Amino acid sequence: MADPEVKDASEAKKGLNPIILILVAVVLLAVAGGGFFFFVASGNKAQDTEAQEEVKKKKEEKPKVFYQFEDSFIVNLAETNAERYLKVTPVFEVESEDVQNEITEKLPQIKDILITIFSSKTLDEVTTLSGKDRLKQEIIDKVNEVLAKGKVTRVFFSDFVIQ
Repeated sequence: MADPEVKDASEAKKGLNPIILILVAVVLLAVAGGGFFFFVASGNKAQDTEAQEEVKKKKEEKPKVFYQFEDSFIVNLAETNAERYLKVTPVFEVESEDVQNEITEKLPQIKDILITIFSSKTLDEVTTLSGKDRLKQEIIDKVNEVLAKGKVTRVFFSDFVIQ
């Protein structure tokens, strides 16, 4: 009788091995699945945080304030013997409505600055892209010299015609 008991015990041990292997495999899959889920979830949180920061920055940015001149400036270009003229309508991007109001208050002085700048330019200076960029920067520099409540940050041309 000792022999049958030994056979039963050895068969029982052989039967436990596949069950233990299956249990270990299930536990490993559960741990791997949990790790993967944690990794994916933490990555989404980082992306969500970045998206929320971008939204906050956009909300914190002040809306742009522009000063639009009612009339275009028409001037003779320098060194053309009045044969060529420039018609331009600048638009100022300013820091605040206070600057916009100050421009309105100092409009005659600012118009004089603009007319002087525009009429001092030659045809070659206003036909190239780099020339227009230099013109914009000169306008910003000269106009900001007379402003006290803020400054002009950018200049755009809504109309620019050379005849």
